[in-house]
Amino acid sequence: MASAEQRSAARTRPALRAKVGSETRPAWKTSELLVFLLLAAGVFIAAEHVGSSGDNAFTSQRAWLYVTILGSAYMISRGLAKAGSRSTSDDPRDDD
Repeated sequence: MASAEQRSAARTRPALRAKVGSETRPAWKTSELLVFLLLAAGVFIAAEHVGSSGDNAFTSQRAWLYVTILGSAYMISRGLAKAGSRSTSDDPRDDD
């Protein structure tokens, strides 16, 4: 007859292997990057189209300021996205 120790060992399930992954998806896989690039391009196109003379001037200095603000907002959004989240990607290329 089996001992109590052997019976309890037979009833226990094997430990599940914890998935070790990167913290979040790479930046190029996110929609935030696409939105940032489209908005930055839109700001530069608008600055070129409106021009820097007249009452409705939109100078390159202002365009760069707006793109800098957009870039800062993008970096903050990526930081918030990375805060305590884990990727569930099963992509074998992500394995080290």
